[in-house]
Amino acid sequence: FFLKEREGGGARRLVVPFLPWRPIVEWVASCRATRQGKALEARRKQARMGVVSSHPSAAADEKVAAQNIGHFDNTYDAALLASSEGLVPEATANNQPNPDAVAKVGPGRIVALVMKFERVEVKETLRLPGEGPTTRVLTAVPYGSLKSLHWDHSVSAVKLVMAGTRERPSEDAFLALKVPNSLELESEAKLRLRGLASASGAQAIHLSFTYVGVYAGPTKPKPFQRKRANLGKHEQGKLPPLTTMREVALARHTGSGAPTRSKVSKRLRHAIDEIHKGVCSFTVVNAQERGKPPSTQMLAVESRLQLCPGYPPDVPGVAYAEGQRLIIRCDWGDVLRYEVWDRAHQGEHANGVEFFLKDGRIFFFVVLDVLQLAEAVEHFWNRTRAAKKLPPMPRSTHGREVQKITTLHGEIEAPPAPEGDLDVLDEKGVLVRRGPSSRETTTRQQQESRPSRDSKRVVQVHAGMAKRKSTLVGSVIKGKKPLDFRTNPRAAKYWDSMVKHQGWLLKLGGVGLKRQWIKRYAVLYSTAMGHFLCYYSDFAKSPLFHVEERERRVIDLSKTTFVRPVSNNKEAPTNSFDICTIEREWTLSAESKASMQQWLQVITRAVDEDVAVVPDDELVFTVKPRVDPSGKLLKNEYSTALKVSASGVSVCHVAANDEFQEKFFWCYTDFFKWSILHHSGKTGLQVSIFTSTDFDVKDRQEFLFRTRDAVKLATAVEFYIEKFMAAMHLYLEGEESTSTPAPAPAALVDGVEAHVDDQKKTQNSNTNMNFDATAMGQDALVTDDLIGVEDDNNDDDDDLDDFSRRQQAENQ
Repeated sequence: FFLKEREGGGARRLVVPFLPWRPIVEWVASCRATRQGKALEARRKQARMGVVSSHPSAAADEKVAAQNIGHFDNTYDAALLASSEGLVPEATANNQPNPDAVAKVGPGRIVALVMKFERVEVKETLRLPGEGPTTRVLTAVPYGSLKSLHWDHSVSAVKLVMAGTRERPSEDAFLALKVPNSLELESEAKLRLRGLASASGAQAIHLSFTYVGVYAGPTKPKPFQRKRANLGKHEQGKLPPLTTMREVALARHTGSGAPTRSKVSKRLRHAIDEIHKGVCSFTVVNAQERGKPPSTQMLAVESRLQLCPGYPPDVPGVAYAEGQRLIIRCDWGDVLRYEVWDRAHQGEHANGVEFFLKDGRIFFFVVLDVLQLAEAVEHFWNRTRAAKKLPPMPRSTHGREVQKITTLHGEIEAPPAPEGDLDVLDEKGVLVRRGPSSRETTTRQQQESRPSRDSKRVVQVHAGMAKRKSTLVGSVIKGKKPLDFRTNPRAAKYWDSMVKHQGWLLKLGGVGLKRQWIKRYAVLYSTAMGHFLCYYSDFAKSPLFHVEERERRVIDLSKTTFVRPVSNNKEAPTNSFDICTIEREWTLSAESKASMQQWLQVITRAVDEDVAVVPDDELVFTVKPRVDPSGKLLKNEYSTALKVSASGVSVCHVAANDEFQEKFFWCYTDFFKWSILHHSGKTGLQVSIFTSTDFDVKDRQEFLFRTRDAVKLATAVEFYIEKFMAAMHLYLEGEESTSTPAPAPAALVDGVEAHVDDQKKTQNSNTNMNFDATAMGQDALVTDDLIGVEDDNNDDDDDLDDFSRRQQAENQ
């Protein structure tokens, strides 16, 4: 039998002789899937050209795919990680895995995960002596018997939880598997569940999709129920006494860790400086070498202390210069130890870092940003020690490697960090610059006379001119010309060591009705201040090819609350994910499932490494006090501000000139309970605060604040409490070997106060002049998922007060 196809009336008609119905249905479904694939490829081509239609076609594609996916079986290579007792037969010596499968999922018991119409099967291939390979089904799980699916996309694993077996009906059975791409498997699982309900006409199967680590589903995860990465040697969850934690928080808040104004972050300023210059640079107020009189020349010239990992042969790790005169030039291997002198909370002005060098010299540097200097020093110090397989500096929070992570089958040693792609490609996928791994692979393969793995991309090497994305008006009237993207020689020295991953992503840009999905070149940086994800209008705008600061946006990954591997945005293209921070949400879209998984793995690893890195700026929420047992606040007026920062919450009165007058400060150890109240369209945040230093539950005060941003306010408090607990967990390391820093040189303290005041005025003016964080593009997607209930014009909150009093009575 055969099929004939001819054109008629502009449409395809099929002349079909006798054929069984099942092959026809499968063939028609495959043709439909082919048309969908061609349409998807057409949209991807438009995306590679820089513009994607904002029409919500992804939802329509998923609906059609769900209807047709049941006609096909899909098989995944997998490694069986763990299973409940009696669910899977024991492994035999005849199991000879396919080498290709081992290369995809790693060592282990290699199986095949088969997704069928009504069930999922796990099969194993056996090779018996004298016989050919045979396949046996280890277990078959109907979709209806599944209770939940747990996903760990950081290691591409899934855990299937189902009802108990006959032997143990009261216990849930489970099956943990590792697959090449867990994101692809999750998408298919959702489609099959949706298609099964549509085909059978039965009620939809509602499974619980949960995530491990920093991942989350459509809703915000509950606080403190996630086990984050462990950077220290102590067991997760161990903390110092509450009194010690409170003392540390108060010292930080009143000292060098005092929060900066919102969106004026010192961390961000130093990070951008390092991204573009490759070094962390600090203005030195005063410096002295032990055993020598203070220098008088440095007061007349600018003195700078520069730190970096060291880029041989011409860029040292530590360099100090007074004007044009270089005083110190050494690597981190030449530094025996260092000590941080930070007594800003005690009113001390001579705060800084003291270096002990191998040649016997000892230098003490006084700086204004002593906290940022201490974080930069410990970052480079820990990186140097990690390269030598040595433990990090006790109580440090920057530059650490992840020690343990929580997976689907318990806490394990952290696997090696995922490798990012350092090859630079233009919009059309043409190779512009090779990364170090590609260069090594190419050299080795050329020596072995084998074709390179990048030979397809090397066929067309970029000619050296990048087309500027501009309109006809910009090209003709404004005279814009193509960009010359010759490599910046300064950035080329540090680029491969600072960049973790780079590539093209889609994001929503534009204004009003002209909003559309456009391509941006994204780069993930690892700096001394933490990890930052920046994106540019073109690869030629990045510091590797451009000397000016052209970041469209900068995402501080230390502010990440969770990551959605499946975007909540209904209009987002395929392969979209969300990065949710305490300030806003970012929706980004990758070119493929593989690219999306790589982006998610490197981003979540960066978030794990920054689990104890705390932002230095504050979030300000204007609230109306409804219940105030202290009597210090103006009730029923929006004249109170809650400033949430690294060490606690500052409760301030907003004066007529918009200045904040702090009434009292709550450390995070003072919080007993907080809850969001919803009643009659009103929202409020109720907090219970300890009033005694012995943290007696009887000594508490109940406050109630009316605000429409109650959800966002509670999210910020939860986020900073988690950060505070992570930092205090590492603080335990100093209890074994506590050392008191040597006092600052007396000659250095004398006469430094006036010079510090002058330097503060100069630095504040330079901060406002050199870096404006609010002017870095306005074209990113903002969602209202964390904003809460919309406000209305009715300020009658008696019903909310009554509800609060009833809530307090129930608690008592």
